[in-house]
Amino acid sequence: MKAAEDALISALHVLIDEPVAGPHLFEILAKFQKEPLVRVRVETERLLRIYDKARPDDAAMIERLKSVLSKLPPPDSIERIRTLAQIQRWEMEDGELQAQLDKLVAVLSVDQVDVVIGLLNQELPAAWEIGHALAGRPLTEGRLQDVVNHFDRNPVALPGFLAKRVELGDKEAFDDFLDGALATALDARGHVFVAVRGPATERAKGHIVEGLAKIPVANGAFLLFGWQRNLDHLEMAQLAKDWIPRIASQADYNALVDWLNLSLYSEGSVPALLRDDVLKLILMRDQYPEVSQQQWDWARLARSFVGTHAFELAKVILDGVDPGGAMIHEGDEDAGLLMDCARRAPAAVWADVASRLERGSWRIQMQLDEWLLGAIPSEVVSTWVGDDIHRARLVAPIAPVKGSSPPPVARYLLDKFGNDEKVSASLYGTYMGGFWMGPDSARLADQIAQLSGWRKSKDVPLGVRKWAADVIDHLEQRMALAREREAEEEP
Repeated sequence: MKAAEDALISALHVLIDEPVAGPHLFEILAKFQKEPLVRVRVETERLLRIYDKARPDDAAMIERLKSVLSKLPPPDSIERIRTLAQIQRWEMEDGELQAQLDKLVAVLSVDQVDVVIGLLNQELPAAWEIGHALAGRPLTEGRLQDVVNHFDRNPVALPGFLAKRVELGDKEAFDDFLDGALATALDARGHVFVAVRGPATERAKGHIVEGLAKIPVANGAFLLFGWQRNLDHLEMAQLAKDWIPRIASQADYNALVDWLNLSLYSEGSVPALLRDDVLKLILMRDQYPEVSQQQWDWARLARSFVGTHAFELAKVILDGVDPGGAMIHEGDEDAGLLMDCARRAPAAVWADVASRLERGSWRIQMQLDEWLLGAIPSEVVSTWVGDDIHRARLVAPIAPVKGSSPPPVARYLLDKFGNDEKVSASLYGTYMGGFWMGPDSARLADQIAQLSGWRKSKDVPLGVRKWAADVIDHLEQRMALAREREAEEEP
């Protein structure tokens, strides 16, 4: 039965324009009773608000929706509260939802209030507003107990209730509740949930710190989002010292990285009181490598340590690629940080990369590209290669090749090992790679012009000029074919 009712209600916005089906549907909906009738009213009012805000010029549709509402039986106070309880506050004008509920609940009989309390047995979009309205009832009714009894299903009703008590002059309503007997019904997470939604008093901080120590790091960090502005650096450091040793999952790690970055976003760099703890957290990424959406947060925190721990940070990123299996691309946060580390400690970072290449790490070979060698002085790489053909073959696939003049590493490799087919082929592959837009012939012409400059320059070693000449011959053949193909494709 409910499925059929839902189907009819969901058809309202589709059939409202139909001259035959629309009026018939309205007649059916107007005969609904109790809960289904509330859903009809909620959906109709929702559509009316959408049109009022997004399409106020559609007078015909707005009039039809008002007509639907006019055909429904007039709601009594309880039905109106049921309807409002299904609305999010941002769907109405600022403060309007709360004002209507406060006014309606204030004049209910005790028995009618019990009906409102019963609404809290299901999750309500307006639970906070319901709790707020209930706090306006006489204290002798004991409505705080009712709200606590429904905390598991509608937790925000409780801080809504306490917020109203604060507005009425009970400035310590949150703290007194958390210190009182009723709060024993809440677990540690519940205590934190309530405390962070009240005034930021010292008593509140005590409840929060005590509760955070008893719940998983990810849960605590989530609850504390937004509230961190009430903590100074020392208090944040104390939290970090408690949280970091208790990280037990990737979710814990990501949540703490996210929370710390948000908390320190306006600082520019990690404050002195937090440096040791944040560095420890950053270097723990090798245990929890799946940072996913927190990659940007992690990199931003890590940048504070490039000047002092460049090699350690680079190693964490490289370990994530191999053996970790993470992907790294030019332009992402890990690649940018790795390049910063390479600029700061080029010899150490290259030594690590080179050792992985020599061990046969295909992940490093495939994912690191010319962008990394562009951040390392060429003499570091050329010194490592020396006269070793094996090392030259390892470097060639990631060496920069493009430019108006030969990049230093490519120049060195072609000068020393230009006759080696594997070295020259790897450099050719890099030169021909990449993305472009427009006709193939235009791109090939640009490449030929660039390499012609290399070939004609007397300052370029013979091995480089010979390689450039060979590539030009190949490019000219491809360009001839490209022009033929493009001519055939012309309309």
